[in-house]
Amino acid sequence: MSGIRSKHHSHRQSRDDMVTQNIDEHPSTESRPPRRRWAAHAISGVLAAAVVLGVGELVALPINPDASPFYAVGATTVDRTPAWAREFAIDTFGTNDKPALFIGMSILIVLLGAVAGLLERRRRPIGSVILVLLGAVGVYAAMQRPTADAMYVFPTLVGVVAGVATLRLLITQLEVPLSPGVADSWLPRRQFLLLAGAALAVAAAAGAAGKFVGQRIAGAVANREDFVVPTAADPAPPIPAGADIGISGASTYITPNDDFYRIDTALLVPQLTTDSWELRIHGMVDREMTLSFDDLVARTPIERVITLTCVSNEVGGVLAGNAKWIGYPMKDLLDEVGVHPDADMLLSTSVDGFTVGTPVEIVTDGP
Repeated sequence: MSGIRSKHHSHRQSRDDMVTQNIDEHPSTESRPPRRRWAAHAISGVLAAAVVLGVGELVALPINPDASPFYAVGATTVDRTPAWAREFAIDTFGTNDKPALFIGMSILIVLLGAVAGLLERRRRPIGSVILVLLGAVGVYAAMQRPTADAMYVFPTLVGVVAGVATLRLLITQLEVPLSPGVADSWLPRRQFLLLAGAALAVAAAAGAAGKFVGQRIAGAVANREDFVVPTAADPAPPIPAGADIGISGASTYITPNDDFYRIDTALLVPQLTTDSWELRIHGMVDREMTLSFDDLVARTPIERVITLTCVSNEVGGVLAGNAKWIGYPMKDLLDEVGVHPDADMLLSTSVDGFTVGTPVEIVTDGP
């Protein structure tokens, strides 16, 4: 009898050990250690930041491309950068100064997005707060644009709401308990990949929006290329003999058109066609005047040899060149509108809000 009892006892102990072993192989959700998916959480933050920019870019299109958070922050950064720093960037990167700025901004956004994703996992809602703070910077930058109005805040606000929602969805999906028997790993599950793919698609819309702007720019460029420069009714005097000194290394008296180049301070250069261009002269004048492009070219053009000097050219520097310019004298237009005697400055304002002042006496000193 004792042998039988011992056999049953041994069998029962074996079953107990098997049950215990099975329980150990499939621990409960509560006892499972936290998953270490640092990469997935960081990627979640980066995607959320990308959604902020992508949605902001799309919402800005019907308002003004300058209202997008990415371009607004970049433009405000340029405006607030000290002159010596801008000159350093131009000297270092040349005409690639703006791509360098965009790359630097993109790297910073990726890093901040990754930090937001990691902090959202550990100390919610700090990650969301980071996105909100980035949005506050975007709103501030957008409202600093010269043409800004109340509508400029919406692209960033809508983008931040979409970005925070994206971050919450992705992080929440990573925290869903695994089913019993499913091995944990750093790789996200299928639902997370679907959400991440959707977020990436929304962010990619920024590229589509940029392409739209690029097409608009291409249209303006084509419009300029189709324009035929009129023949001057009053040509420039002939270049005196001997103006070109003929010394090796010395530039010619007239700089070829292909040697001229342009460096813009604006990240988005205004793109106007001949149909949308107009000139309005108003203020301290007897009669206001608004001219379309057709009105302008209907006037009598003149040709003059004019020296163009870069604003950053030093005394004796090489950033200067002579060229034959064809245009229409401002003096004639100002005579028609009747400038008040006490007006001393001509304030020129671009369609994007850029301004420059010129003394009236310089503009009216003759063609």
